[in-house]
Amino acid sequence: MGHTLFGALGLFSLNILLYCGHAQDALLHIEPNWSLLFIGEKVTFICDSREGNDTDWNYSFSRNDHFFTTNGTENRYKSSSLTRGDSGEYQCVADHKIRPVTRESNKVSLTVSDVPRLVLTVSPSWTSPGDSVTLTCSVGPPSPGWRFFWYKAVPEQPFISYYYTDELLAGGTTGTEQDSYILHGQTHTAGYVCRAGRGDPVFYTQYSDVKFVWSGGVNPAASLTVSPHRLQHFSTESLSLICEGNSTEWRVMRADEKGSVFPCYIRGEMTGSTCNTDATASSGVYWCESGTQISNAANITIHSGDVILVSPVRPVTEGHSVTLGCKLRTEKLLYNVDFYKNDKLIPNPARGELLISAVTKSDEGFYKCRGRKSPQGLETLTSAESWLSVKYVPRPVLTVSPSWTSPGDSVTLTCSVGPPSAGWRFFWYKAVPDLSRYYTYYTYELLAGGTTGTEQDSYILHGQTHTAGYVCRAGRGDPVFYTQFSRVKFVWSGGEFVQTFIFLHKGINVLFVLTLFVLCVSPNDVSSGVNPAASLTVSPHRLQHFSTESLSLICEGNSTEWRVKKADEDGKRSSCSKWGAMNGSTCNTDIRASSGVYWCESVTQSSNAANITIH
Repeated sequence: MGHTLFGALGLFSLNILLYCGHAQDALLHIEPNWSLLFIGEKVTFICDSREGNDTDWNYSFSRNDHFFTTNGTENRYKSSSLTRGDSGEYQCVADHKIRPVTRESNKVSLTVSDVPRLVLTVSPSWTSPGDSVTLTCSVGPPSPGWRFFWYKAVPEQPFISYYYTDELLAGGTTGTEQDSYILHGQTHTAGYVCRAGRGDPVFYTQYSDVKFVWSGGVNPAASLTVSPHRLQHFSTESLSLICEGNSTEWRVMRADEKGSVFPCYIRGEMTGSTCNTDATASSGVYWCESGTQISNAANITIHSGDVILVSPVRPVTEGHSVTLGCKLRTEKLLYNVDFYKNDKLIPNPARGELLISAVTKSDEGFYKCRGRKSPQGLETLTSAESWLSVKYVPRPVLTVSPSWTSPGDSVTLTCSVGPPSAGWRFFWYKAVPDLSRYYTYYTYELLAGGTTGTEQDSYILHGQTHTAGYVCRAGRGDPVFYTQFSRVKFVWSGGEFVQTFIFLHKGINVLFVLTLFVLCVSPNDVSSGVNPAASLTVSPHRLQHFSTESLSLICEGNSTEWRVKKADEDGKRSSCSKWGAMNGSTCNTDIRASSGVYWCESVTQSSNAANITIH
């Protein structure tokens, strides 16, 4: 009896509490549900009574215990653009329209901060042509929900200031969820900007400052020349920064070590397309700008000391030579000169200057020089460091499959750029012999449909009939950066020379060699693999020969001028003069002849090929 009474009283008390609104509170939440909001953003406050229908209640909203809207019929309140004064603790109250029930919500803190200014970083900041560059856009302090928008900074005209207009990069209309964006095939100096947006309608941040990706490589549409032609200069010198290219209006710009950008007139005078600096010129990265183009950049050091390093303004192409020098302010001779790369002494017997005869990418780095004013002097003078940039232009590798064909076969060309990277289009060429130039020279003719290149790194030749050489190269970026051409790769057609069989007679340690000739059709029949316009005949008429024999390699066809070529097992090509003598259309070999694939070339044609073994 007692338990039943207490249970009934408990149930009655719970009903009273629910009816009076003390046991079940309302719920306030904010959309979007971000812990940090910024000036200018908008939010919606939503009050959930957690009982019945939303239309059964009136709603009031307060900030810091002061109501800013009361007894509204909507359970949502949309804010106007937020200000710092909107920060505080928010709460809602739901009053039932019929019953005397009030629901008070939880309290929600809202913090409104200044509009974030984005920071854009680029990596790497100095590039070689064709490099990939990563742009990264950071919102501070970090907060969720952003999409990122990416722009190229285009110099604004007329050049009354140093502002830029912003052009959306490809695919940037809707922004990216990722805070990074990769540029493939960067070729020239360019400036970039980012901003972020979130919400609906979209609230945008300010734009980031312009961040530049520097390239020392020359842009044909806009190039910078520095006079005197070096990266380091004495503080007492004046410089001429000369702009050239497809424009009649130029401005010269400088970025200091903090990234702040200044036009020529801050420390010099612009005359036409030339900026002449005065003695107050400062160190920094200098470049030219036309209406739509930005030139190569030069990282110039203005040195107050007595010695400077003499180094080239522009990148040195891999394989070329470069000479570094050490210059004294007084123009007198500097003694016991040493050169350093990345602070390590470079062995150099010449001492006065440093010659690198064939530059490679590994020679890239920071260089400086150190010397003495007199042979026995104790005082040493050291220059500032300058970066030696090496221009690496990749050479793709072309492979062919199959390399030996029967008439009518299909052949697949494959072009590989190493190390692998994205964004390439591939261009395909036929190598046409040019007998008017060096003995291994070819001109390149684009294959059908090859003007715009292919996205695929392979190209299929249908119905291959004769020996022919092919070449590929790749390009990417805008404007397009091209690789070198690949080496010429040949697809061989043997014509009448079909196969060689080697038998070892049982019980006798003698090697018998039998060369089988198949002459199913006349030599002038295209289907045999022999090109009527260019054919090779070997005398003696077989594929294997003794090392003591001399051969006659006879060229025939629709030409009066011929050359005989050979490719060894490594693909290295040579001409008749290396291992014989050319007499008219016949190459007579001597003892220097070796195994390899031999063929004839006329002005425009390649003959059938013969895979000859010197035994």
